Amino acid sequence: TSARRTNISTTKNRSLITEFLLGGVSTSAACLFSNPFEVIKTRMQVQGEQGATMRAFRNSFHAFYTICRNEGIHGIQAGLTPAIGYQLCMNGTRLGSYGPIKRVIGADPDRSL
Repeated sequence: TSARRTNISTTKNRSLITEFLLGGVSTSAACLFSNPFEVIKTRMQVQGEQGATMRAFRNSFHAFYTICRNEGIHGIQAGLTPAIGYQLCMNGTRLGSYGPIKRVIGADPDRSL
């Protein structure tokens, strides 16, 4: 189909830097939304290891509410900068190199696995 050919030709014309940036930006955007869940998970895991007999959070929703109320957006997005840095480096490389490597080895873009 012509729409599929246009999409493939556009993908083939992207530079290596563009591929890496697109991969990194897409995973960083996903990290922005998933980071609060990581913060909640980590805080709930650590609360039993701090020697306290009383738990700070009853469940995930209570943890989200309590962290937002006490620490604000900075608390619920704690660790976002290193997480985005990781996404840019690791997944930007992984996703950014997929298309160029596929072209180098001569894989047929019309064939699916």
